[in-house]
Amino acid sequence: MVIKYKEVILKPAQMGIALEDITEGSIGRALFEIVPGSGEYEEFEVKAIEYVRKNHEVWVVDTENGITEHTPQELKYDDILGIPHRVTERYQLPVTELHTYDDYKEIDFTDTEVSYTIGTAAHEANSELPESFVAKSILMRSTEDCYVRFNDKNNVQHKLKADTWYSFNIRTEKIYVVRVTTNGTLTIHAEG
Repeated sequence: MVIKYKEVILKPAQMGIALEDITEGSIGRALFEIVPGSGEYEEFEVKAIEYVRKNHEVWVVDTENGITEHTPQELKYDDILGIPHRVTERYQLPVTELHTYDDYKEIDFTDTEVSYTIGTAAHEANSELPESFVAKSILMRSTEDCYVRFNDKNNVQHKLKADTWYSFNIRTEKIYVVRVTTNGTLTIHAEG
């Protein structure tokens, strides 16, 4: 292995090994194999975007020799700037959107299409809730085969087979339902 010290710009996504512990925002040293498979490594000055541990695999994440650890076994996510971070106290895992409202309804259906406005049953149970809301996810199950439409009675029909749970992640204000051959009941759980 040949080691030379260089102050040059590395290419993003280039892999290397940290030669020392480098605290976030500090300058340190790392080895990079310039020609893959050559076995020839060069020492470079790098800046730690996050804390980097000695002898850990690192990768270049920007055009200013910024590095982070490349550790697929640890949970990471990209922040708004696209910089990968290990999940730590400072860089906590982003939380997906939580739903404010939920609704549950059993809708009897026949050969005549019926509609249901999301949130109606929740409002009936608690008048402090809005009369309706936009669902972002819906779980459905019917006792018999039926057709369901979302938001408008002219939208495409989705055929639901009996006794099967279906999950839809679609913004929904109203559901339309009609039987295929036999009357039945559609159970919905909506969150939004």
